[in-house]
Amino acid sequence: MANLLGAKLSFPGMKPYFINPVNKEKVHIIVDACHMIKLVRNTLGDWGILCDGNGDSIKWYYFKELVKLQEESGLHCATRLRSRHINYYKEKMKVKLAVQTFSASVGDALEYCNQDLNITKLEVVKQLFLSVEKLTIFLTF
Repeated sequence: MANLLGAKLSFPGMKPYFINPVNKEKVHIIVDACHMIKLVRNTLGDWGILCDGNGDSIKWYYFKELVKLQEESGLHCATRLRSRHINYYKEKMKVKLAVQTFSASVGDALEYCNQDLNITKLEVVKQLFLSVEKLTIFLTF
């Protein structure tokens, strides 16, 4: 939709505005951070994998295995991540579940359980968590 209006929301050449044809002023596009976090969670959950600009990937498998590991051991690694977060389909609209899925505590748990979960590109996972954390900080203002 943004492209149809003359804006471009991707790199390179990002242009987060379009020109109003009536008064020739810039109209800036501001995305809804809550919606973006849910879109990332839904896309990762549905596709099972996301790749960054470098071709490195993050897998939904990591989250599923962390929940499985927590349930089997009876310990929850100081996270709120439960099977409800993994099977989010009936609660897709709940921002809280999406934000908790990408919380710093889940990132720390994934890092701690790295050997058991066999995460090969832990740095990519950390970058995703940092990006979501920045979005949640933005949401609080």
